[in-house]
Amino acid sequence: MHILRESYHRLLTSISILFNSAKFCAMQKKQQFAFSAINFYLLAVAIVTVLIGFVLMSGKGSTDTHFDPTIFDSMRTVVAPLICFVGYLFMIIAILYRPKEKKEVEVSADNRKDKTEKAEIIATLRADTPLKASTCSTTSGEA
Repeated sequence: MHILRESYHRLLTSISILFNSAKFCAMQKKQQFAFSAINFYLLAVAIVTVLIGFVLMSGKGSTDTHFDPTIFDSMRTVVAPLICFVGYLFMIIAILYRPKEKKEVEVSADNRKDKTEKAEIIATLRADTPLKASTCSTTSGEA
């Protein structure tokens, strides 16, 4: 009975260590921003494009006593709204754009490393020895 309780305790300890290390790795990955720097640059260009469209639409208007026919100019009624529309489309593109994260070579190396770590954990659990504290592999781009 004592042996069964001791092996049960070791199993719970091993599962706890695995869960905590996985939770820590997930927390580190959640701290990444949703947008990369390129998304912010594209968004800034889109905002400037929309502002240029609004500036082109603005101008001197008509008063009650004087009619100004330039309010119906093609610049204000056609070109400026099209520029604003292009700016809004560019905003959508800037939000949805997702740059490639890693090269294929780096991904295959990471996959091999993950398989090696999993094999070590399984071997450790089978050997019924205490687990080493695992660390999450992060690159400078992820941190």
